[in-house]
Amino acid sequence: MNSIVRFRKCSLTDKELLDRVDSMTDEMYQTGKIPCRQIPARPNEDYDLLVGELVKRYYEKIVEVSK
Repeated sequence: MNSIVRFRKCSLTDKELLDRVDSMTDEMYQTGKIPCRQIPARPNEDYDLLVGELVKRYYEKIVEVSK
């Protein structure tokens, strides 16, 4: 997952990112449609990039806390 978001282009705040991933995940389960990947990539809108960014931020926070 880290390689997907290595460029760190997502400009959403942590709350915006959480809300967007939550909303998009709900929508995916309600509609049964899996979000398609876009070319060119949209770091603030593409589900895979948003989830990758969320995981990366979470990982960074837990590593920071464990120091």
